Amino acid sequence: MKYLDDWKNYSHLRISPAILWEYDLARFDWEKMCKTVVLRVIQYGTKDDWYAM
Repeated sequence: MKYLDDWKNYSHLRISPAILWEYDLARFDWEKMCKTVVLRVIQYGTKDDWYAM
């Protein structure tokens, strides 16, 4: 079994707002900023952030 293969069990998780501290998440364009989100999850994210991503 590969790591994160059970991602469907964690579909309720959301990316932690702490890793996107300087952005207003109420108006955050997740599609436009997807590269930033991926980079932040790689740099600062927890296992839950990886599942959320």
